[in-house]
Amino acid sequence: MSAGYVWKALRASWIDVYLGPPAFIIHDLGINFSSDEFRGNAHSMGSEVKETPTEAHYSNGIVERYYVPLRRAYDIVAREM
Repeated sequence: MSAGYVWKALRASWIDVYLGPPAFIIHDLGINFSSDEFRGNAHSMGSEVKETPTEAHYSNGIVERYYVPLRRAYDIVAREM
């Protein structure tokens, strides 16, 4: 998956749907988010990309904490559409 594809997916599913680009995009170590292309696209939209170290214990449970309510909301919207 290329950095351009990741950026297009992020725009289609988040930035263009909700209130616009976030002030910060914080991610774990990964090639797609660390690329110059992704960082350039984010910078052009006014977002700052920050990379967390692998052992960032404070952020390990954030996704898991919100996964169930988000998945339930997604399922409800998907059924209604």
